[in-house]
Amino acid sequence: MAAEAEAVLVDAADGSRVLCHSNWQPEAVRQSRLTVVLVHGLEGSSDSGYMRGVAARAWDAGWNVVRMNMRNCGETEGLTPTLYHSGLSGDVRAVVEHFTRRWGLGRVALVGYSMGGNLALKLGG
Repeated sequence: MAAEAEAVLVDAADGSRVLCHSNWQPEAVRQSRLTVVLVHGLEGSSDSGYMRGVAARAWDAGWNVVRMNMRNCGETEGLTPTLYHSGLSGDVRAVVEHFTRRWGLGRVALVGYSMGGNLALKLGG
């Protein structure tokens, strides 16, 4: 990806924060572009190969990309008093709401892998 990822801490719930790495298209077109929020699978992180690979392809397609770490993943143990589990779709919601408010995003898509897919579907329901 051409742009360096911005590390952003998002307040989730119960005093927890989740770390996201985001890459944004130029500000002039940012709001009009699709933003893809990627949620990794069990024992993965925002730095997993599949996350970086899809992020690069999404970026090349002209989309904004947010790679989300679940609680305790990606060396974020100190950001939450709890462990991650497949019921925490509220954390995904917090990430979407955070970036939608921050940038006034018009379109957001969720892409989840394994357990991350479960969280995305649970949130959609």
